Order: sequence, then structure tokens, then C-alpha cells
Amino acid sequence: MNGAVKSEIIRDILNEETINNICYIYKISKQELSNILKTVYLGDFNLRKEVTYEGDLFYTTTNIDYYTLYGVDNLNKIRVAVSSDYHIGNVASDINYAYVMADYMKKESIHVGLILGDLLDGEHMNINVRNMNLKEQLSFLSYNFPMDPYINYLVLLGNHERHSLKYNNQDIAPIIARDRVDLAVMGYGYQVLKMQNDFIHLQHKLCDSNFKGGFPQVGANNFMLLGHSHELKMVPQKFFKLYVLPMCDLYHAPYAYYPGFLDLVFNMNHYGKIEEVEGKEIIIVDNKPFINNEFLIDVTKHITDYKESKRILKRKI
Repeated sequence: MNGAVKSEIIRDILNEETINNICYIYKISKQELSNILKTVYLGDFNLRKEVTYEGDLFYTTTNIDYYTLYGVDNLNKIRVAVSSDYHIGNVASDINYAYVMADYMKKESIHVGLILGDLLDGEHMNINVRNMNLKEQLSFLSYNFPMDPYINYLVLLGNHERHSLKYNNQDIAPIIARDRVDLAVMGYGYQVLKMQNDFIHLQHKLCDSNFKGGFPQVGANNFMLLGHSHELKMVPQKFFKLYVLPMCDLYHAPYAYYPGFLDLVFNMNHYGKIEEVEGKEIIIVDNKPFINNEFLIDVTKHITDYKESKRILKRKI
């Protein structure tokens, strides 16, 4: 592609044209656009990506303390897929799990995925558990993570990505955002996401006492989605904490639930606030999705009907 066309694409991006419209105008795929953006530098423009509910995204220079899910203003229900802890580069990672989730999202018409940290394994951990260095992990993510014209991901980075910044002074957040147009990187460890007139907390423990990040003060409610634990669990304390399954075979206990993700539906009231969250635990068995549990969380009353005994499949390591 010649320089003039690249300049036109950059102009459209700066004018907040959506990615799908840019692909349509220039008759290119999302992957081709990602490859083009690898050859240009957008860092000087202080851009970030925002995602729309119907499967599009755009770059903006708006400097606010939170991310917004666009296109949901008049919806009674908002549905997203939530995953965490892929650990690409670890011997226990499996990119096929990402494809199972993407295929599920496509069949269910879910256009937005939340990824809650440790998408990459990094290089700080024991070398014996890795089969890729960081450069190879970034390249593998760029070319092998599933890409769909109408699926985009909001990505929170975790302690494994943070290690590169802490120990090697290498910030990989802009590299991930540059190399994959469909990944909107929300920073490290903490973020809030606005849906209509409400906010939810997103977290991945960074294991870094020197990191001074925290939740933006936006009056978010007390519902929180978390990665890092590598298991599904709920903690109804000050924040109603919903921990997300890992998308890998890396566990911290002598037993393990299958890898998987959550299918969440946020029920909104007429004030644009979240009242309930309907959840499905989707586990991956033989590279196929399986509904292992269904539950309801009442956000206003801080209660849930979730019971551990409802969970069906568990395996030993």
C-alpha cells in the first residue's frame, strides 16, 4: 500500500472514523489494517481505542479516567464474554481455547470480550515453564490470536505483562495495541468500564507494591470482575467480586476446573443502572464449549444464587 493511502487512513483514524468503515472504504480486512498500523507510529497522537457494542471500534484523543462501552444507551440487557489468564508463551497455554471462545461469541452474537490480565506469560517466571520469549509471545499474539470482523476485546493487563515494565523497563501495552487493531488495551491492573449510567470495576492483581495505580473516582458500583486467581469464585464483601476462569491449563491448586470463560448479561433498570447479572460458566472440554453452571447476581442486594455444588466437571492435575 502506498504512502498516500496510509496517510488517508491515518487521517480517518484521527477523525474518529470507525475501524469497520475504514476497512470498507479501503477494501481491506481487519488483519490487513493491523499490518498497516504496525508500519506507522501513532504514539505522538495520544490515541486510545474505544469499543462499540455492535462490533466496531474507533480511536479517540479524549482523555478521561475510564473506558466506555458505546452503543448501549437504550438497551435493557448488555451481554459480554469475560475471560482471563491466557498466559501465551507458557507451556500450559493453548491458543485453541481462544478460538473456542471466539466461535461461541460469533454463534451467540456477542461482539465484546473482556480480557482481565495475563494475556501473555512474560519472561519473569521460571524459564522451564515457557516455550517462547517475550518477543515471540508478542509475535504469536499478533498473528495467531483469533480475529473476527465484528468481535473486539477490551484488555486489562496483569502482573505478567507488568513484569516487563518493572524488571526490563519495557512497556508492552502500546505494542499489543499497535499490533492488534481489535485489542483495546486499558492499562495495567485496574480499570473501570462505563455501561449506560453505571460503572463496573475490573482488576488483576499486579503483585507490585511500587505500582501506585487505583480505580478512577467515578462513583462506580460495588460489582467487580477479577482475573489472576485461575478459578471461578464469588466473594460478596464490600465489593461483590466475581473471579474469572483461566483460559489455560495453569493452576494454583492440586485440583482444577476446566479452562473457560463467562457469558454475562447485565440487566439494566430505567435509570441506566445495573440491577442484576445473569451468568453462564462456559468450560472448554475437548475444544468445545460446555455450560457448566448458571447463576444470578443481584447487584442492588449484594446476593447471588450461585452454589459451588452446581458445578459439574472438575479434574485432577
